[in-house]
Amino acid sequence: MLPGPVSGEALAGYVQALATAMPDYEFTWETFEGVQRVILQWTMRGTWTGPMPGLPEPTGASFALRGLDIIEVGPEGIRAVEGYFDTAGFLRQLGLEITVGAGPSSD
Repeated sequence: MLPGPVSGEALAGYVQALATAMPDYEFTWETFEGVQRVILQWTMRGTWTGPMPGLPEPTGASFALRGLDIIEVGPEGIRAVEGYFDTAGFLRQLGLEITVGAGPSSD
């Protein structure tokens, strides 16, 4: 939802806007006792030239996508990987238009 990392007054403004829009929001913290986790921040760069499921024909656009993986490691090796990245930002870099609309009615 943000164009990139924020700090200082920009961060304070974002938190205030979030609290105004969703006054009952809350964060919960997770603890990882007995589990080893590795956090990997990465950047993937490339050019979209081949088919991708669910997307139209490739645009030939270049991209630089930043992301974060939380990797759970056990004695047998990697047990799980949980990844995060800005999907909408990625699609925009590929030259695709993002449309946000209301979901189906629950009537």
